[in-house]
Amino acid sequence: RRGAISDAWYFRHALVRDAAYESLLKSQRTKLHARCATVLEVLDPELREREPEHLAWHLANAGQAAQSRDLWIKAAKKARANWANAEAADYFHLALSQHRLAEVDDQHRKTRLSLLVDFGQSLRYAKGSSSPETRAAFAEAAEIAKTVDAPHQQLAALYGLFIAHFTAANLKESDDVCTQLESA
Repeated sequence: RRGAISDAWYFRHALVRDAAYESLLKSQRTKLHARCATVLEVLDPELREREPEHLAWHLANAGQAAQSRDLWIKAAKKARANWANAEAADYFHLALSQHRLAEVDDQHRKTRLSLLVDFGQSLRYAKGSSSPETRAAFAEAAEIAKTVDAPHQQLAALYGLFIAHFTAANLKESDDVCTQLESA
């Protein structure tokens, strides 16, 4: 601790900081993250637009899944617009993890479908079209697309899955997806 007036804690090593953080009860950490998110928004109202990932992290750890998800999506789209596709994929993954905590209904499935398509597109540029992660994202998106009315997202999911199989030389699978694309 530095100075008698300061309430800030400074650690000489990240492991010491992490040990102190882990020693807090989960309920205490949740309250602290909620308080940090509130204080950050009050002190810097532009943070939500400028660096949404910082606020999203605190909200996620505060148990505020819906708000966190929306900010992770904003951060992912911002990263993708700057061609930072690895970061965009990470942020879309975090948005998906927060989205899992929401109630499952038709709108939930449509939102998840949209997130998976965006996630797959970011993964395509970050890890390659034929990477297992890219194929898995588009495959899950294609499955969800069968259950909701979202033709544009369905085509994007099937096209992404087709490209993933085709570039991996999985010609039978790519032909199967091509047949699905024709009927969509």
